Amino acid sequence: MSRITPMKPQSLFTLCLLAACSLSAADIYISVDGRDGASGQRSDPLKTLKRAASKAQPGDNIYFLAGRYERPFEVQGLKGSADQPITISAAPGETVVFDGTDALPDAWQLVTPDSEAGALIQPAQWQRMQGKLYSLKLDAPIYALVYDERLMTDARWPNARWDDPWRLDRYTVLRRATEESTAGRLHDGFPTENALEESTKWLHYDRQPLIDAFETLGESGLDFSDNVVLMSYAWGSFASRVTEHEAGSDFINYDTSFEGSGSIQKEADQYMNERIGWDSPRRFQKSGHGGVHFFLTGPAALDIEEEWWYHKPTQTLYFLTPDGAQPDASKLRGKRRDFQISAQKCEFVNLKGFEFFGGAALLSNCMNSRLEDCNFRFSAYNKFSVGDFDQPVTTTIRNFRKGADTPNYGNALVNCQFTYLDGNAFMGRSQGLVIDNVLIHQTQQTTLGLDSRSMSINWPSVIRRVLISDVGASVGIKGGGIDSLYELNRISRFGGLQYDGAALQMGGREQFLYRNNWSHDHPKRSYRFDIGSFADYSNAFGEMSYNIAWNTPGGFAVKGDDHLIHNNVLLGNSAFELFNMKRWVSRNQRTLVANNLVQHLSAGTNDWGDEGPGTPSSPDVIAAEQPVFDDGTARRGKLKKSPVLSVLKNNYMDDPTQVLRDPANLDFRLKSGSELIDTGYALSSADVPWKQTPITGSDQWIGGKPDIGAYETGVDHYWIPGFKYPQASTPVPPNRTTTAKPDCSLMWLGGYQADRHHLYVGGSEADITTAGQESPSYRGAYEGERNVCELSKAIPAGTTVYWRVDAERDGQVIKGPVWHFTVGLE
Repeated sequence: MSRITPMKPQSLFTLCLLAACSLSAADIYISVDGRDGASGQRSDPLKTLKRAASKAQPGDNIYFLAGRYERPFEVQGLKGSADQPITISAAPGETVVFDGTDALPDAWQLVTPDSEAGALIQPAQWQRMQGKLYSLKLDAPIYALVYDERLMTDARWPNARWDDPWRLDRYTVLRRATEESTAGRLHDGFPTENALEESTKWLHYDRQPLIDAFETLGESGLDFSDNVVLMSYAWGSFASRVTEHEAGSDFINYDTSFEGSGSIQKEADQYMNERIGWDSPRRFQKSGHGGVHFFLTGPAALDIEEEWWYHKPTQTLYFLTPDGAQPDASKLRGKRRDFQISAQKCEFVNLKGFEFFGGAALLSNCMNSRLEDCNFRFSAYNKFSVGDFDQPVTTTIRNFRKGADTPNYGNALVNCQFTYLDGNAFMGRSQGLVIDNVLIHQTQQTTLGLDSRSMSINWPSVIRRVLISDVGASVGIKGGGIDSLYELNRISRFGGLQYDGAALQMGGREQFLYRNNWSHDHPKRSYRFDIGSFADYSNAFGEMSYNIAWNTPGGFAVKGDDHLIHNNVLLGNSAFELFNMKRWVSRNQRTLVANNLVQHLSAGTNDWGDEGPGTPSSPDVIAAEQPVFDDGTARRGKLKKSPVLSVLKNNYMDDPTQVLRDPANLDFRLKSGSELIDTGYALSSADVPWKQTPITGSDQWIGGKPDIGAYETGVDHYWIPGFKYPQASTPVPPNRTTTAKPDCSLMWLGGYQADRHHLYVGGSEADITTAGQESPSYRGAYEGERNVCELSKAIPAGTTVYWRVDAERDGQVIKGPVWHFTVGLE
């Protein structure tokens, strides 16, 4: 079994540094206009990567010159070495775009009821139409449309565009199948009132534009025959063709064979036809958590601006432009390709510094190779419009062999961004994969398959500094398979399109370590050690430490036994669940729970009977009153109690906001002088004999004992999770807040690989914008990880403070934005 080795961030980049030491490296160039009979010099570049690779030796650099590359590139068998990797990258200072889209012809026609293209449009659609509809004949299909650098929306009912804040709220944009539904036949219904009420707690947006959105399928007047239905049940989603529907009817029939689903057709059949109890009315009457939700997509749904559809039988593209004007051909791109660059059976090869537009990257059966410093926009998308209902093809690092005796392949995904795409942002199937500094934003509209995630990872060793936001799938990060570390990740606004799931969700008997993560503002649990129902073994050996969760309905869910849960913070009335139930093979009698700030501990129903463990020792607590432990029902007024059987040490069980400095403005440190400082339980290896790595935080305790909570008092580094941009980000207090405390500190997330940061503070935006290091507003340089500035005196209420943090890396200063906050009135 592999073991977690704590790694310093700079250790991930050792290979790159070694490459710079090579004295014999050659530079080989490729350009859009190159030729494969060329020398490969900058003045005489090659055309293909295959030809460049044939010339490359360990330590060489293969440079792509600036340009937009629309043809896919492949390389096989390219091998560098540990001290001399081969780097394939954009030429220094140049922008290289791998483009999976094509420009479209400038031959658009306005669609009218009496035009040839208008024959596809139903009378009810003309009545609903907002804007002008245009059509274009195409020689080859497209399956995603980008207009003016923005992703357009494939036509759907109910409506939801990519930038609509309700796009990820299933209780608004998905319909609920009622108890009249059967396999192969759906009856349209609304979400129940309690589900809608629940949605407003965790998904905050202006609901006024939705005032006319709640119509029944029959009331729409549309006929969806031969269109597509997307169905979601729990954490699985599958699409199929609508075989029968009539305008005015609330019933649709769909193809139960799920033809066209490709690699997920078998699981679609097993999940949607066999798993669901279609003869169970309760399943379809309850709040909707366990029911089937769906939406319809296809040409019948064309009715609002920014919607499009490619009609395969007539090879016609339909598009409702954002402004009603005729489409501007110079702004239009249609996605036609998946992988724009593929590397297979390579070793010590790094792909670096590229822009991907409508295309993805593939490392297949490679070793000690990486994707680094790449931005992926529109890189994956569903293919419903061409009759393909399989999962979207996405950026992938894969090795086909896995298991306990499989070697660590040594591959990595480093400093990459994935934005505006449908499907998993990234697919990792490579044992020992390292993921570091990755941003995932605006993904997963269809959540296809059972493996739908923000990103789908198996067998990783490290997942660090992943920022996830605005993602529809039910799980943020789900790894597993070997001992692994999940740290400094920030996960929010995800999971609204599916039931179940969590921000971090792993299970098994490996040593999973969650530490220094933030999870907030989403409708799921935050941190979860999971196991299947009635498994033949107990999930065990996980550690959750120094994690924070707020504004979520579920906080921590711990199934199994022999876990270590310490120094976490859970804000609000969410549950801290330590399951004690047969179904989850959970006893948790040896799970150690220490130094947490949490209002509630929940054990679940103790149904072990005589098989269960004995009465637990009285827990050590620091709180105003002895805590009440319950199975979650006490908070709902049922007053049913069940014992928490874990080993509890020095947990604060009261409202954490009363002891924290300013959690509303992201300052989760203890208040000055708090009795919780230096009064935590000092964990040792004797408490967790199974643990084979150091106890998180033990090297930072001040005074010999830890503080209670997630931040140690008195340190000059305030850890902030999430993606690091080149410039400083995530200011604390947050930018534009009007409720900062008079005694607030200034803190920030540093720039990516920055050596130091320069702080400027003042009372004028103009002064801070132009300030230099000779300015009176300059507060000095903060070396390394230091990021805490304690202001010398309290700031008067109503005062607005402006500040800026510049990042310095290798002598280059990256100027930060000007932030400001206002101290609130007491």
